[in-house]
Amino acid sequence: MVVPNPYLNRMPEHTWKTGVAALAPRSIAPIRAKRFTIGDGSWIATAGSCFAQEIGKRLASMPGAALLRAETAGSDQPLFSALYGNIYTTRQLVQLLDRAFDIFLPLDNAWRRADGRYVDPFRPYMFAAGFAAVEDVANARQDHLAAVRRVFMDCSVFIFTLGLTEGWRARADGAVFPVAPGIVSDEADSARYAFHNFTYAEALADIRDIVTRLRSVNPVVRVILTVSPTPLAATYTAEHVIVATMHSKSILRAVCSEAEAEFDLVYYFPSYEIISGHFNRGQYYGGNLRTVTAQGIEHVMAVFRQTYFDAQEQRKVDKSPAAMAPETPLDQLVCDEEDIVRSVGFDCTELTD
Repeated sequence: MVVPNPYLNRMPEHTWKTGVAALAPRSIAPIRAKRFTIGDGSWIATAGSCFAQEIGKRLASMPGAALLRAETAGSDQPLFSALYGNIYTTRQLVQLLDRAFDIFLPLDNAWRRADGRYVDPFRPYMFAAGFAAVEDVANARQDHLAAVRRVFMDCSVFIFTLGLTEGWRARADGAVFPVAPGIVSDEADSARYAFHNFTYAEALADIRDIVTRLRSVNPVVRVILTVSPTPLAATYTAEHVIVATMHSKSILRAVCSEAEAEFDLVYYFPSYEIISGHFNRGQYYGGNLRTVTAQGIEHVMAVFRQTYFDAQEQRKVDKSPAAMAPETPLDQLVCDEEDIVRSVGFDCTELTD
């Protein structure tokens, strides 16, 4: 009995020769089989790492997309749906949900900077001028968390860009911060804080918690997960930063696939593969080998439009020059990570092209 080749009926995108090698890099569109259409009247919310800021900017200027902005503070602020700043780890997002709904009240209320001003530990770079007093931080946070609740409850689509597994947390209550306290505050006590590299099991449990909680407050929401292609600025592990980057991104990428398989409302979008894939011969990274170029962002958003907008909207978007216009490069975005290397005398933006 002849056993037929099980791959004979697969589509061209299912083989490397026809799906990658035979195509020009800019024409490669790794669109997922599991997807949906973002229709008129849908509100899109974004959160995540520095790369998520670029996604937010492009969505804001994309015809047919409605970016939910529950809180703003001027044109110089990162373009997320609320002023929560960069959310690098899955645990940060879990705790943001918990803080917004009064489930978690962290012990850290404000950090004092070297200039005597105070910042919110959970978004230390959100307001460059800082605050004059601890009470001012608390008042701003109250308004902020109200806006966060609106984001979670009102959005139709929630896009979360997973960035890192490495993070810093308080020993007393487990509160997780976007950056090591000592980089921001002159009062940071090393006995109070500890480095933690989140495992696959921890990150997956966090995503499960996030999806379950979101569904409980917003039954119609859909979640799009993506992984930031930006390498780590620095690692606190003993590994080389290349190895640490691959470790972190591999865990987050695997978590996304598991969550997508487990939840019908979760979808994965391959921005990581588009930017970091060797098919583009490195042309989507700048001279420092870390900053994502405008061309890379354009490719990502072109595939996003093909994936999540209907045919009529797609034709309209493709004809819009503004939709493909270069935006602010990532080295000019608000990225807490960059202060890790600046604080030890090396600026990651030195080598940008």
